[in-house]
Amino acid sequence: MLCYARAELEEAGYEEITLLAARVYGSRTRENLYREDSDLDVVLSYTGDIREDVFFNLLQENGMRIAGLKIDINPISLEKTGTLQEYMKREEQYLDEREAEKRGRTPQETVQESKISFYAAECMEFPSMGEYYENLTLEEAVEKYKTIPEDRIHGIKGIGFCLEDGSIYDGEYELMSGWKISKDLIDLVPHYKESPLVQKAMRDLERILSEKQRENTAEQEKLEGTMGRKVSVLKALKERKELLKKQEKKKKRPTPVRKKRNCNEKMEIQEKRLWQVINFQIEGKEGKWLAFDNLVVEGQKFFLMEHTTYGKNAAWVVIDETGKLIVDQVMTGFDEAVKEQIISYLHPKETQKKSEKPILENWQKSYENGEYLRSAEITEEQNYNMIDGRMNNLPVKPRKIGTRISVLDRLHLKQETLNAKNLPQSVIENEMERKRK
Repeated sequence: MLCYARAELEEAGYEEITLLAARVYGSRTRENLYREDSDLDVVLSYTGDIREDVFFNLLQENGMRIAGLKIDINPISLEKTGTLQEYMKREEQYLDEREAEKRGRTPQETVQESKISFYAAECMEFPSMGEYYENLTLEEAVEKYKTIPEDRIHGIKGIGFCLEDGSIYDGEYELMSGWKISKDLIDLVPHYKESPLVQKAMRDLERILSEKQRENTAEQEKLEGTMGRKVSVLKALKERKELLKKQEKKKKRPTPVRKKRNCNEKMEIQEKRLWQVINFQIEGKEGKWLAFDNLVVEGQKFFLMEHTTYGKNAAWVVIDETGKLIVDQVMTGFDEAVKEQIISYLHPKETQKKSEKPILENWQKSYENGEYLRSAEITEEQNYNMIDGRMNNLPVKPRKIGTRISVLDRLHLKQETLNAKNLPQSVIENEMERKRK
């Protein structure tokens, strides 16, 4: 197991991760808890700079089987979850409770009747956005799912369940999305994976989908079989009339009343769903992001996002409820500097009035303080009382080095004399005028 995990880490570029130990746990360790299709659960303790969910997805990408038995590896970080001994102690306690419940030894006052309901939503990522029907049976949820158009732009429609068994996993969770049962997503949570109600719901949904597929196949075969036969007009009209009656009866069936939510409840649900997003994409940013902190400023919520791949090695960003990027390159969370940028976003300053002074070209700016030579002299002289049209800071040529005259300066003077002879008369007159100044 350790060799398989090490190979996956090296292939992904994580070479500084230390694998500590691995242990088998879960329902396979108890005789009365596992089923024939139960996976073999293995906990892997490690230390290093990689998130537990990233490491889990990495191990599940290729999958591992031993003698046809699927191995479900659950990595735990020493820094976040704790030691392997502490984790195994908690798991053994949980298995003892499940075994006692199965044998009927749980005290009656602690027993809570478990129940499960279902909902259908237009968008499974944010169920409160769009059509949403709750407190349904599985069959009712499937019927509501069929009525939602496929071309809605809010998101992928689906069916979810709401488990109420007194555990920390009470609440809504995805069951099916886009006509596909979310078995892999449910198996990520051990409590749902071992829950009889959830597993029964998955089996019932598979049965319903299979029946629907058989009905579609039968209708298709019926249509194909009648293509080559002549059907009387009277019989065709009669069949159509019966079909219309069946459709009207379905429409008249009472449907569960959709619970109306006020604005605060919708905001709470939207916030809850946004916190559950683990693969959020931000416009203008690469990769996927995870919300791990939030702040309310003037009634609006802002979320601190962390990169799911690089984690704390990459700078955080702040987005608003709509997913718009507000603050980039955040290093210390919601500090005073970040709060000031959020306030500036909420109250943008009015643009200052543009000056009525015309915009000058670069060659025109030199005339603001006189001629362009005067502007150049201002940048070279030490004091403004030395502005006289001469660049006094420049050395006078030819220079004397000891008792000898600089040969290089004499060559420069000779070159200037030759160049002056080739200049137009107008340029020579302008130069003489400048020297008189």
